[in-house]
Amino acid sequence: MLDAARKTFATDGLDAQMEEIARRAGVGVGTVYRHFPTKEALLEALWADKMARIVDLTKTALENPDPWGGVVEMFERGTSMQAEDIGWCEAVGARPGGLNSQTAPPELLEATTELLDRAKRAGKLREDFEFDDVSKVFCAMAGVINAQGPEARKSILPVILDGLQVRRD
Repeated sequence: MLDAARKTFATDGLDAQMEEIARRAGVGVGTVYRHFPTKEALLEALWADKMARIVDLTKTALENPDPWGGVVEMFERGTSMQAEDIGWCEAVGARPGGLNSQTAPPELLEATTELLDRAKRAGKLREDFEFDDVSKVFCAMAGVINAQGPEARKSILPVILDGLQVRRD
């Protein structure tokens, strides 16, 4: 059911209907409601799954030997994930309070903070860019993707990254 829900929200956005999720899962809508009494409960289960994927993505970016390259990798892979999933973009943009240092899973906060600190120590990332700003970039990108389509991220992300990078002339 989660796989069917993931695919349905990815194509239909948050307006996806529980009946369509049930159809794609090959079960009756009652079965979906027995496992997830509300659409919000289903979205929370999907949110937890997505958070695990984001933690993995961030830890992989942290393995990049180039400190700035790791930051770029995190944003490129993260916005690619957003572009593949309309529902996720809508959820990120609409989630009250967003994802911040108070609400993030500890492993995500730790990995992202280390990624940012490493780039700062290398003199590549602005000193004033923090964990909470990462979420703001992803929320902004969600808005761009929702308004202009998945390909729009390819032109705006480099502009954002350029603004974050320290230039030594």
